[in-house]
Amino acid sequence: MAKIIIADDDPDILSIVSMLLGESGHDVIEASTGEQALQASLQHHPDLLLIDYHMPPGDSSGLVTIMKLRDMGFSQPIIMMTADQSQQIAVQSLREKIDDFIPKPFDSRDLVSHVERVLSDHRELGNVGQLLDALSKLHDKAIESGLGQTTEVIDAGKLIARLR
Repeated sequence: MAKIIIADDDPDILSIVSMLLGESGHDVIEASTGEQALQASLQHHPDLLLIDYHMPPGDSSGLVTIMKLRDMGFSQPIIMMTADQSQQIAVQSLREKIDDFIPKPFDSRDLVSHVERVLSDHRELGNVGQLLDALSKLHDKAIESGLGQTTEVIDAGKLIARLR
């Protein structure tokens, strides 16, 4: 189904999450540090990154890894796992466009459910983007063919621009 990188410095959590997602049909790549997660993301182009907030070498290495990936143009969904429910982490995560949180400890069904929902949402957004691209091309052809002066075509162009 999907290629997922799991990054956690706790070998037990890494093993459990890998097993759960592997049994759900996903191709799983493991990383135990933020740097390994960064390199694996760049090398394997995953469909999703599931990363722990607290990882070596620094206390917030998971967030630092996410910031680096986003700066490099990584646009795939990211789910952060954390036992720390502080408001500061939530605000930082929103700034870095993290798609979801999974609190630790987690229920195995909840974890799989979060992953499936985020993957589904990301696929749907991709479909909307493709639809907007197709509509934009049709709009451009309408303008080139002389139909671009009608109210309907002008309004359609404005709507397409707003949705992008």
